[in-house]
Amino acid sequence: DWKSMEAFEIQNLVNAANPFYNGAKTLLGESLMNIHEVSPAVVNMANGERALPGTIVHCSPDNGIIVSCMGDQFLRIKVLSINEGIFSGEKMASMGNLPGQRLGK
Repeated sequence: DWKSMEAFEIQNLVNAANPFYNGAKTLLGESLMNIHEVSPAVVNMANGERALPGTIVHCSPDNGIIVSCMGDQFLRIKVLSINEGIFSGEKMASMGNLPGQRLGK
């Protein structure tokens, strides 16, 4: 749950859920996303801006998908799977317009 877990807790959950449970599950819109690998990320938000936990704050083919967590912490999604297959964060970022979307439980 992005709203109640800090970045290290989510990272530990992802590590524990992979491969036994096919990754940690979350929602992207109404679609199920399994997260298989994450790493901490450093993000400098403009003008003291803050993002709600679970918000995709950055998305690019070079840096992949970065999601905000509790306590102004961030995680980079490195490997994920959706119905269409397994993708690196960078590949998924190149496939669509994700910034500003929020991940669910």
